[in-house]
Amino acid sequence: MIRRVISNFAPTSVPPMVRPSYRREMVTAMSTPAVVALVEAGVVGVLAAKVFDVTAVQLALITAAPMFANLTSFGWARASRGKRKVPFITLTMAATAICVAAIATLPTTPAGAWMLTALVVCARCLLTGVITVRSIVWRHNYPRHLRGQIAGKLALLTSIMVFLVPVTTSILLDIQTEFFRLYYPLGGLLAVVGVLSFSGIRLRRERSLLAYERRPASKPEPHGETGVIYEYDDQLPATSSVWAVLRNDPMFRRYLTWQFAGGMSAMMAEPVAIALIAGATLGIQGEFLLSVGIVQSVPTLLMLLTLPLWGRLLDRTHIVQFRVHQSWLWITGQALMWAGAAWIFSGNLVGGLVLFATARLVIGIARGGGVLAWNLGHNDFASREMVAAYMGIHVTLTGVRGAIAPFLGVLLYQGWDGDFLTSWAGMGPHVFAVSTTLAIMSMLGFRSLWQDIQREQDEAAPDAAV
Repeated sequence: MIRRVISNFAPTSVPPMVRPSYRREMVTAMSTPAVVALVEAGVVGVLAAKVFDVTAVQLALITAAPMFANLTSFGWARASRGKRKVPFITLTMAATAICVAAIATLPTTPAGAWMLTALVVCARCLLTGVITVRSIVWRHNYPRHLRGQIAGKLALLTSIMVFLVPVTTSILLDIQTEFFRLYYPLGGLLAVVGVLSFSGIRLRRERSLLAYERRPASKPEPHGETGVIYEYDDQLPATSSVWAVLRNDPMFRRYLTWQFAGGMSAMMAEPVAIALIAGATLGIQGEFLLSVGIVQSVPTLLMLLTLPLWGRLLDRTHIVQFRVHQSWLWITGQALMWAGAAWIFSGNLVGGLVLFATARLVIGIARGGGVLAWNLGHNDFASREMVAAYMGIHVTLTGVRGAIAPFLGVLLYQGWDGDFLTSWAGMGPHVFAVSTTLAIMSMLGFRSLWQDIQREQDEAAPDAAV
């Protein structure tokens, strides 16, 4: 069994033509995710709350960084235009490693909390650059019929690292909180191994690509298949603009509306969950392991385990129907967090933590479906020619809600002082009632949309038969 799993990832499992590139990317996938894991909200957020005593706004920024960093994607595409891609990626990877390693030097003071926040935001934006430009390497080096399999293998290796590193670091933090000054530089050094490996990749047909990009008339636009893949199109149709797509495709517009509601639900709850668990576990033996386990490791593990099941479901269902099924899990997870938070606030700490951990387990399962739906959902609406525009709109809206939802969540959770508005104590645990309501609205919206899609399909069926 183990031998079969290992052989599935071995370079010999792919054709000889792509082995050199795949072999180097395997090394990268098993090393650079160390820095990714160290700036995951469930890891650095717990460190920020417990060691740096960050404010609610700073915690929201740290949590929101991966989401609103999506807004920099177009900028990275333009920055890499006309430049050799592999050196550009390795330089960006190295800058990310430096940002992460620098966290070890920060003082645990209010100024240090702001510097920590800035470094996390910078690292997440740099990682967006890596993902954006690396997709060009995947597009050129791996044939279409192999790209999904190879990307899946690399993503799984990355996810395993993102699961293992938080567990290890939280154990070290429980031994001595100052150990973060050791493992953040170690994470950066490990990432350098991946950077060096990636630097040896040869991008196929790069000379012709660069010549095309350097044409004065060419414009950078995203062309997505299963992710954000950038090419340069000097004949971009006018109908591919954001507003034209949203105006001309009401079904996709409705899909994005309810996806926005569901995304707001998930994103606004995340910083509150981190703050709540970090505070509730203070003084408990193994508090870092318990905190990181609940907010990060458990959901990540369940996401990994359920990905194949979600994949099979997505293969045989329309994305809207898929979202209806997945939304029930989001609703359940948010409702359980609401109940767990209420128990914690009422003084039932053990019962509340157990209930909250159960909620995170359910949310982890839901995330398995969310990962696939986020990357592939727009394909059920877009024609082959319009995939670029549809993916671009989708990514941009993800960044928009990422720039709003986490801050809204912490404001509703703890309220605000009365400098500019009337003072308000906040909703406390009942902020999860808002996220639960948004999840219910999203599910009902998807269900209504699916009924309308089925109705259109039924009406079109007789015409097709004729």
